[in-house]
Amino acid sequence: MWQNRTMKKLLSVSLLLALALSFVPVFSYAQEGLVPCGGETQPPCDACHVFKLINNIERFLLFPSPFNNGVPPVPAVAAIFLLIGGFYLLTAAGSPEKLQKAKTILAATIVGLIIVYGALLLLGAVLSSAEVAQWGDFRDWVKVECDVQFGPPSP
Repeated sequence: MWQNRTMKKLLSVSLLLALALSFVPVFSYAQEGLVPCGGETQPPCDACHVFKLINNIERFLLFPSPFNNGVPPVPAVAAIFLLIGGFYLLTAAGSPEKLQKAKTILAATIVGLIIVYGALLLLGAVLSSAEVAQWGDFRDWVKVECDVQFGPPSP
């Protein structure tokens, strides 16, 4: 019984720590912002900056970048859950319920990662077909470089 409470406390503290550490670099890069527009020394915002915002958010959550100090939250949390699932698997000692719990945690984590990165690929395909982004390299899958103007052209 005490192991269950200890494991829950450890999981809670680990998740809160990972979440807290993932937001620390955002404050140090607050001058840049997620969207390079609308500031006193920056150009006014347009429709293209919405796509740049989406791209910066996905880079923050999924890939190492200056915004997250090289530790993206989604893979970090997934690694924690893989470790927890592996721990349950190693300590199952023939217990079918612990073995099933370990398999459930590991499968849910892997399926979650597939869904998240699959959604990223789908978003990249939509943005590239709308000609607001290009496919990039490993660290930056989708590069938003657009000059799209919505509405009537300005004179």
